[in-house]
Amino acid sequence: MCLEHNINEIGRMSFTPDNHDFTSFYSEIRDEVYSPRALFIDTDPVSIDWLSRSQYTRIYNPNMLISSKEDSGGVFCRTMTDLVTIDLYMEKIRTLVEACDNLQGFNLYFAAGGGTGSGISSMILDSIKSEYQNKNIMSFVIYPSPEVPKGTLNYYNSTLATDYLIKHSDSIIVLDNKALFSICKNELHIEIPSFNQLNRVASLTINSITSNFRFPNGHFSSPHDISQLLSQGNKKFLTTSFAPISNTGFSEVSLEDLSILALSDRYSNIGCYEGPSKSYACSITYRGDVDIENAEMAVKACFDKKYINFIDESTKLPYGVNSDRPGVYPHGEIVPMSRSACVINNSQRVKGFFGNIDHKFCLLFAKRAFVYHYCASGIEEGELCEAIENLIHLENEYEDKKVNE
Repeated sequence: MCLEHNINEIGRMSFTPDNHDFTSFYSEIRDEVYSPRALFIDTDPVSIDWLSRSQYTRIYNPNMLISSKEDSGGVFCRTMTDLVTIDLYMEKIRTLVEACDNLQGFNLYFAAGGGTGSGISSMILDSIKSEYQNKNIMSFVIYPSPEVPKGTLNYYNSTLATDYLIKHSDSIIVLDNKALFSICKNELHIEIPSFNQLNRVASLTINSITSNFRFPNGHFSSPHDISQLLSQGNKKFLTTSFAPISNTGFSEVSLEDLSILALSDRYSNIGCYEGPSKSYACSITYRGDVDIENAEMAVKACFDKKYINFIDESTKLPYGVNSDRPGVYPHGEIVPMSRSACVINNSQRVKGFFGNIDHKFCLLFAKRAFVYHYCASGIEEGELCEAIENLIHLENEYEDKKVNE
């Protein structure tokens, strides 16, 4: 994100921008020196220590880098019981809010499989929704998969975190480690990708979505617009895709072909699971060297040729164009691109995705495997039952009612 706004390692911009939309994500802490409007939290001190020693360490506010002396042990509820810690997190968030001229909402970024990512994020989500009821909350959530093993409690943690997301988040961008792993393997030819490499692939989608808020004339002016256009009741878990991604360069493709790639499974950020795949709503954001008229023609062609199937055939396929090229991590595996397409889709595909989590949860829970970890940390068995019931209800929300009737 710093690269896209030409912000260097000490927080200075290489040139004065024509607009200041980027200040929705950065605050000016000194004369032309910028720092992210962000709070970084991890119970494991290693990741925060790494951040404080990274190339960009000087742009971070050290008061917004919070860690503990020990991690959560991979258990969701172990991070939920310390009220003093909750108050500390909310105090930091209030400090960030007070520095805003016109607060529109919050973006949360976390992994649902780990104890810290699921537990602390759920706790913060609950607290923010309680204190800032009218503000939009958009969550970017990385879900676990067997391809990227992290721990045996992933599916319990993911189910509990999803329960909080259903109740408190306005829109959720689902990022599936299975799909990120597949993109790294098939497009970047990395057999065993590192977490850094997986995160760089995910960041392309995240930056494309947030570019609408950081650059002028964005397709969406705020996260609230995304929720209004794409989310429908509890159907607020959104799938995404980004194209192109390559480590060797790109042959020149038409905007229509680029759009088809972005709408395909090849670059989807959610894996292929059994189940329906029609869409309730969808949007495309183009970035870089894109002509508006060509974009309109490409979108019309994709719609007419049924590269996306809507449940309601009268549904439109909106799009937006941002002339700023997507930023790519320098000296990394991904080759910079002159233009890109990012799709946000409210699709029935999440039914199969959550069905997989539901299945893994039930296999463990039927044997009461590892349940004692949660009971010992203060959670009741009934709360696990409620969470899986709500997840199954969410899956049923994505049934094609017309077909069932």
